[in-house]
Amino acid sequence: MGLVDDVTGTITHGYSVARYIRTAFTGAVCRLHETTGGTEQDFKIVAGALVTDDVNEDSVATWLTDAGASAPAVIADIYDQVGSLTLSQATEANMPQLDEAYVNSKPGADATDTTTTWLETANYDPETGSGNTIIGVFKNIETTNLSNMGVVTNNATTLLGLFSSHLSGTGNKTYRYLHEFGFDASTPTFTDDNARVISGVTPTGGGSVSCFIREDGTLEDTSGASVADGRNRPLVVFAASTGGGTPFGGGSPEFIITENELSASDISIVECDMGDFYAVTVAGCSVPTPDPFIGTQFLQTLGVGT
Repeated sequence: MGLVDDVTGTITHGYSVARYIRTAFTGAVCRLHETTGGTEQDFKIVAGALVTDDVNEDSVATWLTDAGASAPAVIADIYDQVGSLTLSQATEANMPQLDEAYVNSKPGADATDTTTTWLETANYDPETGSGNTIIGVFKNIETTNLSNMGVVTNNATTLLGLFSSHLSGTGNKTYRYLHEFGFDASTPTFTDDNARVISGVTPTGGGSVSCFIREDGTLEDTSGASVADGRNRPLVVFAASTGGGTPFGGGSPEFIITENELSASDISIVECDMGDFYAVTVAGCSVPTPDPFIGTQFLQTLGVGT
């Protein structure tokens, strides 16, 4: 089963270029673009690898070779495996690059700080006050100043987003932008570009409601308060810019969005599933060591060893 099937709550949108996260979804997960001739191709997942969504089932490398491409593939679309909100970019120069080993040998969308890149949806309008949960695997994409961990945010407002983490001049990490609220958390500081499982929740309710952010299963901040904003805007993700005009950046292999407040148990299920698949350590997700005494008792009840 996919992680979407494992929770009791409702996951509204789900994106992954590394695996299927919903059992009923078996088609193309993304559309790739090659920059030499401009051809595009849908890709599905077979045996854990991206292959062309046709009878040939060619690898990304084979497809690029056959197309005569002289540069890595970039991403034109990432398809919604749960709903129908496709992440797209029509302009070649603004497409994030596909990195087939982005997080521990798993593919991901890599928005670099050397150019302005992003994917966006058509207008998206989460219901004001409905609550919101976003959970994903995100990674810094610049090893010099470690700015801009993965984000989901809006280009003009804080209507919907996950969080952009920046290292400010004092070396502090700053989270920004989650659906209907924005707040800062000055600690802790990180000094690497490792992937992390990050989740954020805006509870159901209008007006000012307390929100929280977790990193690798550990609660980081609860100081945020929602600010109601029901404007209909595009959802913009994986954006990066050196010009400062885009206040967010980063990359990700996978994330989910809900238009409700997932339960603590559901959040833990998703975090642990992502941590396990991408080999990212998440607090509280270790597999317990079986108690040998309990095993002995069980065998004895079956008449074994007595």
